[in-house]
Amino acid sequence: MENKNKELRLEKAKIEHELKSNTEIINLIDEA
Repeated sequence: MENKNKELRLEKAKIEHELKSNTEIINLIDEA
């Protein structure tokens, strides 16, 4: 169970990072 939680946290962090990157790109496009 411990391992599964660690994997889920890593997956969540990866997704949040991608969302943040996408948001920054969208903001740049909006400002253009």
